[in-house]
Amino acid sequence: MLRLLASRFHRNRGRWHLNADMNGTVPLTPSLKPIRPLPHGKKPGALAIPKLNYQFGPRLLAWRIKAALVSVSVSAANGARAAVVLVVEDEALIRCDITEHLREAGYSVVETASGEEAIAMCRSDTSIDIVFTDIHLIGSASGWDVAESVRANRPNVSVLYTSAKSIDHGRCIPGSAFLAKPYQCDDVVNACNRLRSK
Repeated sequence: MLRLLASRFHRNRGRWHLNADMNGTVPLTPSLKPIRPLPHGKKPGALAIPKLNYQFGPRLLAWRIKAALVSVSVSAANGARAAVVLVVEDEALIRCDITEHLREAGYSVVETASGEEAIAMCRSDTSIDIVFTDIHLIGSASGWDVAESVRANRPNVSVLYTSAKSIDHGRCIPGSAFLAKPYQCDDVVNACNRLRSK
């Protein structure tokens, strides 16, 4: 499904755009509603990518945590342990783009679309150095809840918040940072580098 979505979009300056054919008609995907052909001579603009609805059961959650442990262990076996970033983002294409850039920058990455799963990872033995979380997530747990769990269970882990909406900065945990959407992927890498240097 993710490959199908990715084939319908292209990335320009860190933002995702829906592709159009030579006639200006936007191709359909199973997850998008039909879109009328664009007027002659009009170029397609940026369109919001729909959120994907995820549900995680206990068995899948246990598998995901085990996979994260294995991933970090393999990275450590290949040399000095890279810093691990937990990316919590429910927009699938944005999450894939961010994780790719972080890995290219030398970070190990653990990713999830769910605040509940992120909290479970914070309570597990998964190695985490930085948490990069969207504040407004699907499900009952928000990015605020994720950060509070980080502070309660891993006081030395840094938190980087993000949101496209205005937020109450007074709710941010001490020592954290905030990055407003839309952002460039390099902005995320630079923010993580600054948090590591503290």
